[in-house]
Amino acid sequence: MKITVEMPDDLMIQVKVEAARDRQKLKEILPELVGAGLEARRKRQASAESFSAKDWLAAWQALGAEIERGSVDPRSLVEILDQDRR
Repeated sequence: MKITVEMPDDLMIQVKVEAARDRQKLKEILPELVGAGLEARRKRQASAESFSAKDWLAAWQALGAEIERGSVDPRSLVEILDQDRR
């Protein structure tokens, strides 16, 4: 299939350099590069989706512990709110 695509000049230069390096025509290397880009994108999305609730909770608790260590007031939020209510 023939298509017309606009892309930044610097990106097209990189594609042409890659094609020349591999001694390929643009019509040969472009489908390969697009396919590799799509595959890399799918892998990134799959790894982001595989982040389980358990992993998320562990990361959240670690962040909370880090913030707590850097806190000026050693009391917990519950203690601070409880004392403010009195």
